[in-house]
Amino acid sequence: LARFHRGLDHPILPLPVDAAKELRDEARAGSLLLSAAAGGYNAAKASFALAALDDASARAIGLVGADIAVAERFVCEVWEDLEGGGAAAAETFAVGDVVEANYGGEGHWYPGRIASFDSGSYEIAYDDGESESNVSTANVRRASGVSEDDATATTTAEPTKEDDDSALPLPLHELFAAVAAAYASSDAAKATTLYEKAAAIALKGGSASAGVYLSKAAQLE
Repeated sequence: LARFHRGLDHPILPLPVDAAKELRDEARAGSLLLSAAAGGYNAAKASFALAALDDASARAIGLVGADIAVAERFVCEVWEDLEGGGAAAAETFAVGDVVEANYGGEGHWYPGRIASFDSGSYEIAYDDGESESNVSTANVRRASGVSEDDATATTTAEPTKEDDDSALPLPLHELFAAVAAAYASSDAAKATTLYEKAAAIALKGGSASAGVYLSKAAQLE
């Protein structure tokens, strides 16, 4: 639906370029794409990230303009799900679920509940009265006192995520490289880190692009 509203062909069900133009709504495309991304679909997250890098495309999907930080966040979430997050990143939670969260990403896990979920991250209401927003899925896990059976109702109802990057609009290493290139003129240190991440992913996958990314990272140092 998001592709339709942006005037793009669907890879499986192609439509004529001029089909139903009067029904298309670019703002609707953005909300649909974001909903799919929030639902855990890696292809939607990657597509949203790529659109966020271009000013015109970003406006078409509902952003104020190009936003590299948004693109970086979504690409990192895809990486966490496919390669870095393991079982914790694959598990999803509903509002009210009892969980443990890695406060501040510092390695200390505290009990709490899911207060809300938005744009791929959680708000946690901790048992001690504190709260934390923008907690990534990799930093939330099921509370130790909750049984596997209790969690089944939540986890089995969620859509299945892609287990590799074959469904992404670009390979994962190219997504990191695209975000790195966008940062190159404004934040060389971050761009270098992202190019190195792209190189590591490319090397793991046997891609010859690893050398290119390392060369670009070296040029920024």
